[in-house]
Amino acid sequence: MNTVVNERRRLFATLLNTLAAGSVVTGVFAPAAAYLYGINSTAPYHWWLIGPAWIIVASGLHSLAYYTLGKLVP
Repeated sequence: MNTVVNERRRLFATLLNTLAAGSVVTGVFAPAAAYLYGINSTAPYHWWLIGPAWIIVASGLHSLAYYTLGKLVP
């Protein structure tokens, strides 16, 4: 039973970590690329405020994934 519980926790941690990576791409890389390519309609004027907010969300998700992995049963 511990093996099943551990695998479910690992999968959940992987999900959270993938969401964290997607948050960084959505909030930082996509607006920066839009700015570099001159696409003004997709990059908001205050993306320098929105980018750190997405980084905070990604950090929270990553921390939750790390906490989830800490609850693995030996």
